[in-house]
Amino acid sequence: MLKNKKNILILGLILLMVIAIVGVSYAAYTYTGLGQRANTITTGSITMTYNETENVINLEGALPTTDKTGKTLSDYFEFTVGSSISGDVNINYEISAKKESGTLDNQYIKLYLTRVTESGEEELMTPETYNEEVSSNSYTGRPANEMSLYTSSMNSSESNTYRLRMYVDESYNPQGDGGGKTFSVRINVYGLDGVNIEPNAPELDSNMIAVRYDGSNWVKADSSTNNWYNYDKQEWANAVTVSSSTRDTYLSTPVGTTISMDDIETMWVWIPRYSYSIGSVDGTNYYGKQGDYLSTAPTQALPGEIDIKFVDKDTKDTGTAKYLATEEPKNWYTPDAFTYDGNELSGIWVGKFETSSS
Repeated sequence: MLKNKKNILILGLILLMVIAIVGVSYAAYTYTGLGQRANTITTGSITMTYNETENVINLEGALPTTDKTGKTLSDYFEFTVGSSISGDVNINYEISAKKESGTLDNQYIKLYLTRVTESGEEELMTPETYNEEVSSNSYTGRPANEMSLYTSSMNSSESNTYRLRMYVDESYNPQGDGGGKTFSVRINVYGLDGVNIEPNAPELDSNMIAVRYDGSNWVKADSSTNNWYNYDKQEWANAVTVSSSTRDTYLSTPVGTTISMDDIETMWVWIPRYSYSIGSVDGTNYYGKQGDYLSTAPTQALPGEIDIKFVDKDTKDTGTAKYLATEEPKNWYTPDAFTYDGNELSGIWVGKFETSSS
């Protein structure tokens, strides 16, 4: 299992790569985008550049608008993220927004991000209210207190062009505001190279007992080490709960003790937090890639392989989970199952058979 090895991509001594400052001024009815060009970071065999167009966008009559209208605004800020990569390395990057100033409340500001494609624009983020993340992302290097717009990775030389639209939400009532309301954000891009994330370790509840299968029986495992599972060998972490009459006995017995199936009430398998993406052979039907197990192209009846990667607790990929099977996997997405009640989970326990009874 590869350990985490993080090499921070830097521009000078500063990790922060500034793309632009995008501002909305309601009272003046203007929308502006200002930026610096050709921000470049280099490390080893990787070069990553961030370029934005020189246009300064002016919008007359920037009144509160609906999402339907905001998504099609002809005024937007356009920038490019590109890479030049040689060897078996990759860049994990994240586009984020950081409020610079403003007298308009965050709840009335909507942001919308797309990627430019040959056929038009691909939606990467539905219109969302400006909201800063309380935690950082160690996978990309994004600090806390910024709004995450999009995360992805590149492991080949490529270039992607993005468009950001920002507008005042229709819920805002300008009557009696006195005018002069403004809001501006700085668009940042962060990147880390060569990050290999080890699967998050299982988190046992107090009444759970770690177990492993010895070929004949389920036996008590040593939960103080990670020797009771090995994802490289497709050996998953398992745990059981037992009847109340035998719980204390099994909790105190030595490692290797056989746990009778008659005593087991529930059995669980730990699913570490991961992100996935599904390949498409024809660019239309996303049935996975052919991989090592199919002799023909994947179909709906006989789908192919889905790409996954383990991620840490702070990583929440928001891509489309789609890519062309002729390319490297990208546009990763972290399943919503790893978010519960507003909290990000390092993994989830899944029942291996019915976990409740009447």
